[in-house]
Order: sequence, then C-alpha cells, then structure tokens
Amino acid sequence: MDGSPDPVQPSEAAVSPYFERSRWKLVAAAAITSPVIVAVTWPHADHSRMLWFLAIHQIAVMAMAMTFALPDRRSPHPRTLPPLATIGLVLSQLLLSSALFFDPTAARSADFAFGVGLVLFAFAAGTVAVLGPMKLVARIALVCMMVPYTISGLAFGHPGIAIGTIFFLVTIAGLAVDKTGALFDELYTLRDEASQRAEAAEAIATTDALTGLTNRYGLTLNDGELLQKEVSGIFIDLDKFKEVNDTLGHKAGDDVLVEVARRLRRYVRPSDTVARLGGDEFFILLWSDHEIPVMDIANRIREAVERPIPVEGGVAEVSASIGLSRQSPGMLNLDALIQNADEALYMAKSLGRNQVFASSVRLNLNATSTAGIAADSRPGDSERSNGQFD
Repeated sequence: MDGSPDPVQPSEAAVSPYFERSRWKLVAAAAITSPVIVAVTWPHADHSRMLWFLAIHQIAVMAMAMTFALPDRRSPHPRTLPPLATIGLVLSQLLLSSALFFDPTAARSADFAFGVGLVLFAFAAGTVAVLGPMKLVARIALVCMMVPYTISGLAFGHPGIAIGTIFFLVTIAGLAVDKTGALFDELYTLRDEASQRAEAAEAIATTDALTGLTNRYGLTLNDGELLQKEVSGIFIDLDKFKEVNDTLGHKAGDDVLVEVARRLRRYVRPSDTVARLGGDEFFILLWSDHEIPVMDIANRIREAVERPIPVEGGVAEVSASIGLSRQSPGMLNLDALIQNADEALYMAKSLGRNQVFASSVRLNLNATSTAGIAADSRPGDSERSNGQFD
C-alpha cells in the first residue's frame, strides 16, 4: 500500500449521461462497418454469401439499436450496460467478426483477410472511444469482435494475421481501455471540482456571510420570475437595534442579527426566500401558499422578534416594524414589491414602531390607492390585524 488515494470513480449519474450521448455513435458505426467490409472484400468474395452476411449483420445492428432505445437503460452497476443492451452489442460484434467464415474460399486470400482486419481494427478503436468509462463492456465488445476473426485467421492459413490480432486485442483491450477509463475519470473529477467551485462561488455571491440568509444580490436574481400565483413581500426593520450596538457592542449586534434570522426561518416554508438586505433590514418573499394569512405570519414574526435575545454581555431586546406588499400573477417586479413594502414599513414606524402595516396596492392590478391597513401589534391586540390583505 502506498497510501495514495483511490482514483475518483464516476457514479452512475456520470456514466449514464455519457452513454446516453454515445450509444447511437456505436450503433451508427456498427451499421456502417458491415457495408464497408462487403465493399472491401467484394472483388474476392462470393457475392451471395457476403450479401447474406450483410443482411444478418444489419438485423443484429437493428436489434442492438432497439435494446439501446429501451426506456429503462440503467444498469445496477455504474460501469456496465443493461443485460439486453449487452446482448445486442455482443451479437452485433460476433457477426461483424465472422466475415471470413461466410466465404471460406476467399478467406484463404491474405488480401481478403487483411482487408476485413483493417475495418475491424478501426471499429475496435472507435468502440473503445465510444464506450468510454465502461471498461468491462468495452473489453467484452473487443473480445467478441476480435476472437472469431483470430480463429478464422488460424483456420484459413493466416497465422501472422492471427498473432497480430491477438497482440492488437491485448494492447487495445488492456492498455487503451485503461487509459480511456482513466482519462474519463480525470475529466469527470475536473468537471466535478469546477462545478463545486462554481457552486461555492455562487453561494458566496448570493449568501449573507453573517446570517446565512440570501443577500440583496441573491434576492435580485428572482426579479422577472413568472408568477403563477400571487406573491407577498414582508419588509422587516429592527427597532432599537442601534441601542444594542451602542450599549452591548457590535458583537452583540451580530448575535442579534443571527438569532433574528433563525427566528424568521421558523415562520416560513423552505420554498420561501428569506433575505437580509443589509444592516438590520430583512425581506421575505412568500412564494408558496400558506395555510394562515400573510398578516398573521407577519404578526407571528413580530412577536418572535420581540422575545429577549441572550447575547454576550447581557440580554438584547429589539422589536420589528413590518411592511407588507403583494403582487398578482405575472412577471415579478421585485423593485416595486420592495418599494411598496418599504413604504408600508415607513407607515408602521410612523405609527409608533413594533407595528405591521399592509399596503393596499396590489401590483399588476392597476391599483392607485396608497392607503394601507394597519395592525396595532402591541401584545394582546393582534386580533386587530385586518386579514383583508390576503
């Protein structure tokens, strides 16, 4: 044991798409190779026998194509084909390699045998490239393709061709298949690493480093989404947050933001978007249908934020002023949704903070009124929330 890490093995998720893209190349190559053999050997062969060979081989190619086209092509083993596809491949290769047996008289000609061999060698190299990481299947195909040709070479007096074929088979089936598989593994690893780096970079660009919520840039990526249902926006601004920073320090302020972010997540579904716009401002996009009215959700959020938050050096107490807005189905106008919610938030603050205020303007409905529905959110008075927002 040299202690070196095992090479990365592509999963079925990686190998299967590769085969999806490559399988028809193999079928096309098998279909074309048989007529090529007939054309190369036509001057030396019995035409009727070669035509029989061509017909039988094309039937085998069609069977292989049908097995490759079955709806469920997955194999329980990542580097193998489904059994039917393997059978179709083996049958096609065996027929292709048996060309010499169709005309024993012509097969005794070295030119005839060598012409068939050239076509087979080219097809073998293409098989290795097309089958890619499926080493076992590639070797099975190569053996089925070259062994009958080797036997016929010995049977019809071409020991040199037979020995050369064996050497070619060992080299291709051994070294070339391993090299192709290793190259695929390396490319897959590089692609996987690049994908992970891209995902990490995107996460960094769209995630607030302190709270783990979506940041302002990440929120803007939703702009222009096609809405099938109404979407609601909840704009949250923390009251008395500056006092926390001034009295308990910025570390305590950061702890408050982290805890508020955690509490916000509890009152929305995973399909909704919770974002920190910056400072002590948060925004929630309610994409999904909720069993309770948005106004009630906002009041529950307000009550959750109002609970004392233990921080380093004491206990922080903040509250939340909340503005609500909504948009009907259509193209999401995020700027307008945020602006309406911000204006409602301003009204909530002007009413004494720790309030929920809902804008009556519903985007995309030609609404012109800027009046709103206020909910006095003092403890015990939440029943005054007006559910007409929903």
